Amino acid sequence: MLVDLYLQGRFDLDAFVSGTIGLDDVEAAFEKMHKGEVLRPVVVLDK
Repeated sequence: MLVDLYLQGRFDLDAFVSGTIGLDDVEAAFEKMHKGEVLRPVVVLDK
């Protein structure tokens, strides 16, 4: 349901993302979350 709303432009999922990180940077992202520097980073997997 949320995917459909997002695709229709009725759910602003992008507003919930505070940044993107690579898989190798997950530990650093957790440190930033604990410090309050980011709230919801998204892990991006490179192909």
